[in-house]
Amino acid sequence: MYRRKIKSLEKRIQAKSDDGLLIFSDPRGGSTWLAEMLSAIPETAVLWEPLNIAADSPFRRIGFGWKQFIPAEEKWPEAKICFEELFRGEELTRNSVFMERGNLKKYQEAKHLIFKFVNGNALLPWLVNNFCFNYRPVYLIRHPYAVVASQIRHGGWNHIPEKFTVPQMRYNDLYYEHISFFKTLNSLAEVNLAHWCLTNLGTLRSEGNNKKWITVNYEKLVLNPEREMERILKDWKIEMPAGLKSIFRKPSATVRGDSPITGDSQIRLWQNKFDDRTLDKMERVMTHFEVEFYSSKNPYPEIPF
Repeated sequence: MYRRKIKSLEKRIQAKSDDGLLIFSDPRGGSTWLAEMLSAIPETAVLWEPLNIAADSPFRRIGFGWKQFIPAEEKWPEAKICFEELFRGEELTRNSVFMERGNLKKYQEAKHLIFKFVNGNALLPWLVNNFCFNYRPVYLIRHPYAVVASQIRHGGWNHIPEKFTVPQMRYNDLYYEHISFFKTLNSLAEVNLAHWCLTNLGTLRSEGNNKKWITVNYEKLVLNPEREMERILKDWKIEMPAGLKSIFRKPSATVRGDSPITGDSQIRLWQNKFDDRTLDKMERVMTHFEVEFYSSKNPYPEIPF
């Protein structure tokens, strides 16, 4: 019954496919908080994690894996069709309507669909090469140590093996380039950090970074959410919506426990979550991938934007 109700919405969505507002981030990278802020824009509705390759996902049917990567110049017609349908508001699932499940009518009334991805960072260069977005996507990037600490604290990633497993999906050559190094990893912190590197470094080092999409440092968003939101909305030529400021210091719906967003203390929270031995192991991962933007000694990014 509920699924039929969701499917019936697809024919009534009026939002134009190139008017979508896209958010890309890591799991535990701040995307829910940002989506909640952007949902204050009138006549919007959020599509939650459309790349979640659950049983009813069209992306699963064409062979997508978790954190799928597609080289920027590669042609994958089936993937492009799936994204075209997604951006038109087709192929809705119980998972993708999660944030609006109490008011599905919002999808009919929306002028902009907000797409919230935590498994799509590596896809950004390919997506901007294949689609013309009227609103530049937002790439929200958080310190990798903070991401890993939050994932472990949350518990939702504790099922991941402490040995790195190469995902069996298209374009996984990138993983096999590092297979010898992966065999040396033996902790959840190392494995999750290696995944962060593989899904973010290509995008961060791309010529299109902060040009073809808007790159937002999570740390800057926490310290000064009004300024960062003004930067995004100015780029989109959308006025600051009434009531948005009340969300700036409100923890997102996916926060577990008492974890308010409180500026510098929130940014530094991860620093007491790892012992010296774990930090040494994580530093090996950062060195292997030649990460130049972040370090274990600085909770803030060393990125010039």
